[in-house]
Amino acid sequence: MTRQNELLRRSVVSELEDYLKKKFHKSTVLHLFGSSVNGFGTNSSDLDICLSCSPNLQKRRLIRTVANKLRSIDSIEKLWSRPRTRVPIISFIHKPSQFEVELSINNHWPLHNSDLLRRYSAVDERCRVLVHLMKHVAKQSCIIGPQHQFISSYAYTLMVVHYLQHTHPPVLPVLQQLQRPHNAGEPPHTLDGCSTYFYKRSNQHLRSAWPDLHTNEQSCGELWKGMLSFYTDGGGRVVSIRRISPPHSKMDRLQIEDPFETHRDLGSNLTPHTMHRIQQVLQYALDQCGGITPQLCENNNWSPSLFCPP
Repeated sequence: MTRQNELLRRSVVSELEDYLKKKFHKSTVLHLFGSSVNGFGTNSSDLDICLSCSPNLQKRRLIRTVANKLRSIDSIEKLWSRPRTRVPIISFIHKPSQFEVELSINNHWPLHNSDLLRRYSAVDERCRVLVHLMKHVAKQSCIIGPQHQFISSYAYTLMVVHYLQHTHPPVLPVLQQLQRPHNAGEPPHTLDGCSTYFYKRSNQHLRSAWPDLHTNEQSCGELWKGMLSFYTDGGGRVVSIRRISPPHSKMDRLQIEDPFETHRDLGSNLTPHTMHRIQQVLQYALDQCGGITPQLCENNNWSPSLFCPP
């Protein structure tokens, strides 16, 4: 994501926040989350926004009220609300920027998830490369989206982080298990009774807490091939980035634990058919690894689409 695109996103959020403060409620604050801020975004990423406000109304009623206010903005089109989903949202397109926007209300867990993923993206550049490659393959192969009984872009990101925590030596630490620095000066943070702690200090400090930092010297290509093997070895797997030793799966599908809302299984939408399809796509990508030669890369005659089934 370019700096210009990042500034444009913040400009759109500021525009919407100013309008809603005047027309909806003066306590309105809009927060970006997801790919716009977690270090894994591209210029084409959707704009995910959380609206924080104080009115003591049910989320479904708030969604309808906010949607009605937004309909009167000329720069918004194709607006529709989904008040009965697990997280009620409003979807629309911001015409001047052409961003596809999803807005939720008082939905604060994704803000913490975005902060956590942003810290992981800063630990090692190879993490960003593998996430972009995994999401490209998933989108081009149409194996993404809970509405289609697949898993979300966020879930694929967790899969990459989980794998990089289990290489030898590991590329990434388990930030939620690293000891809180004695002089951090941070009070314990909780949301809905659950801890939101993870190690937030820079890589300079991280090395003292996690000596494995940058000891893994594998290339992105080696890690990509290893990850594909990791997820095509058959059977189910528990994906958890909050603990180094997750339990063994008792299911024939991926169980993907949310790092903070640990009761949430992001793989619960998967069916035997869609799980098999994911395995097929990843196996195809693994088979293609043998055809990516140094000469091909030097001549720029390859693209990530080579890993996608025809």
